Amino acid sequence: MAHMSSDQNPASSRPDTPLINASRTIHRRNIKGERMRQAILNAATSLFAAHGYNYVRIADIAKQVGISDAGVLHHFPSKADLFLAVVRLREADYRTDIFEADTVREMIDRIIDSVRTASRHPDLLRFRAMLTSAAMTADTPAQNHLETNLGIMLNAMEKVIAQGIRAGEIRSDTDARHASLALLAINEGVRNQWALHPDLVDYVATFTSSVNVIYRGIAANPLPSRFKESGLTPSTNGI
Repeated sequence: MAHMSSDQNPASSRPDTPLINASRTIHRRNIKGERMRQAILNAATSLFAAHGYNYVRIADIAKQVGISDAGVLHHFPSKADLFLAVVRLREADYRTDIFEADTVREMIDRIIDSVRTASRHPDLLRFRAMLTSAAMTADTPAQNHLETNLGIMLNAMEKVIAQGIRAGEIRSDTDARHASLALLAINEGVRNQWALHPDLVDYVATFTSSVNVIYRGIAANPLPSRFKESGLTPSTNGI
């Protein structure tokens, strides 16, 4: 009995059904739509970072992408929605496991790693620097989001540092809240200086050396051997 080759199989030569064609069309549209959405986000990030929220129009973003205003609003119902989408995009650059660290040293190393990752996206860094400045002078769509996020970060960092005090890694006279604020302030300050003078400021290197100074200042002296992986020597000055 002769065997039918795959080329002769009637099923293989059967024309696509309307359902298959429709599925392929939807898939192509989804890919195209996602690419357009990303292009809009990229343009918005760059423009918001350069000019701030109040001085960027939907028309400016549409022009940079090469589409109509309606094309932008199809993906993002309003400028505020688009702005918040950029905020969320920026936050996605940071590790989500930072505050699950078992030690303060591990937490700081994870923060450094997140800063290194964020540095690969200059427009997002400039956007964050702009957002910090705008939050001090005027309301933005992200105002409540920023305040909530700051509270979450402070509480999480304070918890890890307090745990470090109990474990003997951190000096007992350290104020966990003050230490947490110092770490956050260093990040904001170095990032803002980089945004103003990118050719003069090495964001990652400056941040890394600065937070290591903070760690030396709060680390127990002598530091228990299990916390010495980094090779840092604690100072006698606390925070």
